[in-house]
Amino acid sequence: MNNDTDIIIKNEHGVSEFHLNKLMIQRAKILLIDDEPLNTDLLAFSLEREYLVKAVNSGEQALSLLKRFIPDLILLDIRMPNMDGFEVLSRLKSNQQTADIPVIFVTGEDSTDVELRGFELGAVDYVRKPFKIPLVLARISIHIDLKRKNDVLKNLACADGLTGISNRRKFDESLEILYQAALQNKSPLGLVMLDIDFFKQYNDYYGHSPGDDCLKKVASMLADVAKRATDIVARVGGEEFALILPNVTGSQLKKITNEIHQAMRQLAISHANSVVSNYVTVSIGAISLLPKSAGGIETLFERVDDLLYQAKAAGRATTVISE
Repeated sequence: MNNDTDIIIKNEHGVSEFHLNKLMIQRAKILLIDDEPLNTDLLAFSLEREYLVKAVNSGEQALSLLKRFIPDLILLDIRMPNMDGFEVLSRLKSNQQTADIPVIFVTGEDSTDVELRGFELGAVDYVRKPFKIPLVLARISIHIDLKRKNDVLKNLACADGLTGISNRRKFDESLEILYQAALQNKSPLGLVMLDIDFFKQYNDYYGHSPGDDCLKKVASMLADVAKRATDIVARVGGEEFALILPNVTGSQLKKITNEIHQAMRQLAISHANSVVSNYVTVSIGAISLLPKSAGGIETLFERVDDLLYQAKAAGRATTVISE
């Protein structure tokens, strides 16, 4: 096994092996931030054969770009006018979307105090000017590999063990991030909660193994319905699922929930002990809104949970939507 590109993860179920072969994964993205175009041009020329590289010449430009481009690694010059590298790094670490991006400082200084300050702020390494390109490439490769492996571990920690979709932890983290993004961008955010109707009775009648298969089929179906890169599909309870749908209006939400009911009918999972159908059905509560305040997430969750309760009270196998 190649120790540079492979990682083995052991758990209570045995050993799972994840191969991080560079030829099998998307090219890593690197952002260069330096006020001297000659420096960014030199680095970009050296890196672009292996990585997807973007370059900017100020901290302000970098922070603006990072709203739509999230790199796997940042090379950041320390001495820049208006906003120096220390200030840029502090802002990166205070933002949930950029806090985990490894940052390598670029400096022409030979100062222990400067290096210590960078490490205290969260930098992972330093490269010095004038550049020794083989050394720069080696340091970048090391930190890209570490980032990839950490991403695998993070994804495992955020995945539901049975269905493979996001778990409750990932749902909570994603809802926080996407809610704040919708608030900042003044864009709508859709939230869907759904329960499999009479799932306890299903388990009691068919057994837990078919019950697990049922959960997997529903999870896979939801992932097919909510297939945009920005959509989040999560299992948040035993038979309870949730979808976070950025930039979805009320009319679009109605279409999506109708697709879910239609897909459930196409799955045609027999349910002899259901009161409402001979097949497995779901009850749905859904809402689309424009976030108005930073502290509205808990209220949003309570509202959609109440809508789900209303759907159950209305006879199940239905949707209640609020706009």
